[in-house]
Amino acid sequence: MNEEKLPNKNEEIDLLYFLNPVFKAIRNILLGVANYFRLLWSGKWLFILLMIVISLAAFSLRYILPKAYKTSAIFISHSLDAKLCSVLINNLDYENKNDNQNLISSKLNISKEAAGNVKWISAKPIEDSLTAHTIDSAASIIHITLRISSDKDISAIQAGLAAYLENNEYSLKRKKARIKTLEALNADYENKINSLDSLKKIVNNSILPRSSGQGIILGQPIEPVGVYRAQSEYYKNLLSNNEELSTIKNIEILQPFFLPDSYNYPNFNRLLFIIVSCGFVFGLFIIPIWVFQKRKQV
Repeated sequence: MNEEKLPNKNEEIDLLYFLNPVFKAIRNILLGVANYFRLLWSGKWLFILLMIVISLAAFSLRYILPKAYKTSAIFISHSLDAKLCSVLINNLDYENKNDNQNLISSKLNISKEAAGNVKWISAKPIEDSLTAHTIDSAASIIHITLRISSDKDISAIQAGLAAYLENNEYSLKRKKARIKTLEALNADYENKINSLDSLKKIVNNSILPRSSGQGIILGQPIEPVGVYRAQSEYYKNLLSNNEELSTIKNIEILQPFFLPDSYNYPNFNRLLFIIVSCGFVFGLFIIPIWVFQKRKQV
């Protein structure tokens, strides 16, 4: 029995031997953490002073940085792809960053003063799963974000953006092709309606009673209701096409730019939180190092 206990005792010795470095590492970590907090406590007044300075500097930014209005709108394109529209709008922002206000004024057909108020503009396509139901199945949606320094030119800028996309050379070609297609369809519908008018007269004059909703013309069965239904369907399509032709546009504004009551960019509260948080982390890192270096010099 004594021989059976010896291996267990050796196993316990071996386990302690292997765990001893782990215990030492944990002890060193705890000592290091305790030493860090002692250094931080020694420099607590310097840390508080640093946080006060950073907080005041961050708060003062609201009186230094230029303020602006930030708003967004949603446009629908019936001919141009949303990605292409986004590229065209983002190219305007590139010119705006290069202070090419004359080009912005010309492209959007707005005054130079209004072009100067445009500080930033960006566009991105909205995913197909969010597209609205429209007559044109190829319609796509663009989300446009705008930042301006004055609210008095927002209507002119909005109209200028819509016209800029509407009067694009490729867009105009697509619009012209769409008009031709609708006019050709209307001509076909009118021919079919006229043909059915003639058929209706034949049906009304030549029908022989047979059963409810049916008759015989020249010995062949026919359904008069189907004739009237087909003509009604063609007439509805003709009216729908005429309505689209009267208001056909490549670009429509689904949601206009809405301006807030006051400046909303930049978000100074968020900016204050970010700067103070970064300053706090910086203080936690630099203050103990500074105190440690001071003690070494002494």
